[in-house]
Amino acid sequence: MRGLSFFALFVGWLAISCSPQSGHEEGERPSVRPSLASLAPIPRKPQPGTAPLQQEPFSFYRDTTLLFGKYIVAHDDEGYASVFYKPSSDGAWAEMPQVYGRTIMLDTANVDKQGEPELLLTIEYKRSGNPDYGTVRTLYVLRPGLTLDSLLAVRIECSDYHHAWENGELYNFGQSQQVTAGYGFLRIGPVRTTCERVRSTAPCECNADDLAQAGRVPFARPGRYRWQRGRLAWFSSR
Repeated sequence: MRGLSFFALFVGWLAISCSPQSGHEEGERPSVRPSLASLAPIPRKPQPGTAPLQQEPFSFYRDTTLLFGKYIVAHDDEGYASVFYKPSSDGAWAEMPQVYGRTIMLDTANVDKQGEPELLLTIEYKRSGNPDYGTVRTLYVLRPGLTLDSLLAVRIECSDYHHAWENGELYNFGQSQQVTAGYGFLRIGPVRTTCERVRSTAPCECNADDLAQAGRVPFARPGRYRWQRGRLAWFSSR
């Protein structure tokens, strides 16, 4: 599997299980679920040497799906997907760097109140095994243009699960944070935590290796964030 620079992961089809829900306040877009890395953006500009795809860029992909008129999710024969975008309306398709895996989701919202809507890209890192598995989901708010500039990176969910049938040991931990993206704002809810243990002394926390693989993006301070002076800034607790 190809790697992500700040997480290894993911894409198959749009994982609707983590898809945002439409809102109505101030032109709200999907409620996605994230968390803010101190509102510090993570650069996601195309890497040097990443050439735009030319006339037949998708001939070796099993299928492609066009979203919002300028993004394409393309799956290979093994079910892994890459994401492509058009830097300009009359330009060639270019591959979005560091996006490759089985589980992704795309949506849009005009969070900076300027020009066209930003891309909301949700990527899931998944560790599969028996009797253990874990997941970490991260959301990126990307401003489209000649380059894809990251306005925000937020963790939306993490989970860790272990069940040993031979002795009945069970450990089930999860955290999530709801985020609603709208016109010029993000509203971020409190972190919700669940922890179930049976015959287990495992700490109630997400797996450190999973978080490292997913880029260590943290949850954000709950509250309302608005677009101010070129960035998303915490505005109020409600």
